[in-house]
Amino acid sequence: RHHLILGNFYNAARKFDPSYVDRAEEILTKAVELSPTNPQVYTSLGQTYLFKGDKDKAFVLLQKAIDLEPGYTKSSLNLAESYVMMGEYKKGKDAFEKLFNENKFPLTTYYISRLIFAYEQLGEYDKAIAWSKEVTESKDGQTSAAAHLQLAQLYKKAGFIDEARETALKAKSLDPSPDIKKEIDALLEEL
Repeated sequence: RHHLILGNFYNAARKFDPSYVDRAEEILTKAVELSPTNPQVYTSLGQTYLFKGDKDKAFVLLQKAIDLEPGYTKSSLNLAESYVMMGEYKKGKDAFEKLFNENKFPLTTYYISRLIFAYEQLGEYDKAIAWSKEVTESKDGQTSAAAHLQLAQLYKKAGFIDEARETALKAKSLDPSPDIKKEIDALLEEL
């Protein structure tokens, strides 16, 4: 347990000193040796390899965490999100869709945004728009200028200019931050 905690600390502190990723790898490798049936150590070590840019090792370890405890949804979410983060959009999309179809976790805007990004990167704008509309219609998304801006941008990419303009104007009416306001204004000018 102590190795896991320390390894996670090193992973988190990598922003301050990149050499901490090497320390995390060392500590978490030892954690795997000490507790070879604990899915959390495989997840943490997998994240370490993601930080190091070794996605093949990372994906093997993240899958190992799932294999050890298939009912623990967080491991499956970690793998799906990691696929998307590392540019494996098709794999990420498939993993998220499987989880959604099996109702294995609560739909949060955080994970939905990862799925939307995967759809967008794959050019599946119809699906990205459908999920983005879900976000803007959710309790959290109704007042989010950022959520409406994302939907407007997707409409634009899909060629729905009127919908893009209407949604961008809605985003502008939601009191956006200065940065988002600039993006909205730029989008409206393009449209």
